[in-house]
Amino acid sequence: MINFNVYAFLPAIDFLYIKLQGQDNSRDKLLSIRDNLSKLNEAQVLSELLTLDFMFYDYSNEQSEVWDIQLESFSSFYNRSEKVKRRDNYYPEAHVQSVFKWMLMLCDDCSDNLKTHRSVIH
Repeated sequence: MINFNVYAFLPAIDFLYIKLQGQDNSRDKLLSIRDNLSKLNEAQVLSELLTLDFMFYDYSNEQSEVWDIQLESFSSFYNRSEKVKRRDNYYPEAHVQSVFKWMLMLCDDCSDNLKTHRSVIH
């Protein structure tokens, strides 16, 4: 049984799973979060999402472009690059906040769609 308070995270977790194709550590953790969702509260889910592996590394290609999950999937970035480098990089607070807000918007967007769908059914 899924905890109702964290139910809105499901579509966001699934969306992140797709965006993170090629990021095995982050995808494994997302699967673990999803499998244990009924045991977690909102704060725990958010904490887990903010500590996904991809948040701690910079991925850049030969053109010095840096991958941004908000703009494209990792697999898309990887496939259009000849060489991808991974560097330890603790993002500035503004970047972490931006990704965090984006993740919450994914939940809100999916939650709004779910509410609309429910109202049509009833």
